[in-house]
Amino acid sequence: ALRVMYGHLGCEDMLEFRARLSKAGAPLLLVKAECDPIADDNDWLAAHTQHPITHLLAKDQPHAFLQACGNDTSAEAVMGQIADWIRGLVKV
Repeated sequence: ALRVMYGHLGCEDMLEFRARLSKAGAPLLLVKAECDPIADDNDWLAAHTQHPITHLLAKDQPHAFLQACGNDTSAEAVMGQIADWIRGLVKV
């Protein structure tokens, strides 16, 4: 599954993704699910980019918890925080 994800990003694997990581650019929102086994990837990304970063910790949540939107109020609350962050970037 990770190879497919990196393929969608135009990379062969994690090493190529890391090599291509931009050093500056648009703001990033890093949503970290507290119980996600790959949550530390957020920490790595934050340490290796110069993008302005906002961190959002989803306490007690597993990997892919946002897929439960519509059935889980906790997931919906985090999605609301994500939407608020995006709205804060958009200048009308």
